[in-house]
Amino acid sequence: MLLFILVLAAAPRLSAQVAVSLAIDRQNYLPYENIWASVSIKNQTGHPLTFGSNPKLKGTLDFQILTPDGKAAPLLKGKDATIFGVLPPGGTETYCISLTRLYKVTEPGKYRVRAVLSHSLLSSSYQSNEVVFTIISGMEVWKTEVGIPSMSDKLEDGKKIQTRVYRIINFYDGVDTVFCLLVEDKDFVYGVARIGFDIGDAPPEKEIDRLSKIHVLAQDSPTIFTYLVFDPKCKLENKVVYLRAEKSRPILVRDPKDGTVVVAGGRLGVKGVDYIDEKGRVKGVKPAPEAFIEGDGQEGQKK
Repeated sequence: MLLFILVLAAAPRLSAQVAVSLAIDRQNYLPYENIWASVSIKNQTGHPLTFGSNPKLKGTLDFQILTPDGKAAPLLKGKDATIFGVLPPGGTETYCISLTRLYKVTEPGKYRVRAVLSHSLLSSSYQSNEVVFTIISGMEVWKTEVGIPSMSDKLEDGKKIQTRVYRIINFYDGVDTVFCLLVEDKDFVYGVARIGFDIGDAPPEKEIDRLSKIHVLAQDSPTIFTYLVFDPKCKLENKVVYLRAEKSRPILVRDPKDGTVVVAGGRLGVKGVDYIDEKGRVKGVKPAPEAFIEGDGQEGQKK
């Protein structure tokens, strides 16, 4: 009888059929910043698992998120983490999903999250490991309000100029101290974007042009600068890397007559020669070992 009970207790253990693991890219985030969850699913069922809209084949990927006050984070209206494709037997697939776009996770504090996989062909659902992240407010270092240009030069009768607020916020993400741009109005956050790292010299330079776009020049190292242009919806329109020249460093210059903004001074950097871009961070290229040197070479949501 004891042997029968032990066998019975072991039989329902189906965790080996599907393995789900969860990781996030960092420890700390600003409110409304994208929190990217990396979910890896390993299929050990011996059968292909199809994810799609067919109810007989449908699988779902959900997240259990506990807020700082111990409650379940609500799913945003009309959102779900639907995944598509076929996971073959023995195969592993990794999905990158923004938790910020699915759940209300904007209040400062510590959050705990697990990924949960369900499928119509499986008798039970499968949970991942638990990960923890923290939402922090950061420190505002600059703020300005701009008007939004209309398609015509004149506003319709009774209409007022729409506005946006640009804010630059400094915070520690668990690895680095960074500067972020946040674009919002009184009802909506249009986006949060990383614009540079705090290397101790000064905050990024910034100018607003005649179309209310924000131009940013961030210093990545003593010799490397990144030039960024964002529109009033926090969409990145341009990214260029500059280097300090022998007699000048790059600076932002705004024409007081027509409101255009340009970079003056320095020189354009060459990717792979002067710098590399590692996950959005611009770094200088290390020189090759002396023995190998030839010649002289060198993504809003409501509040």
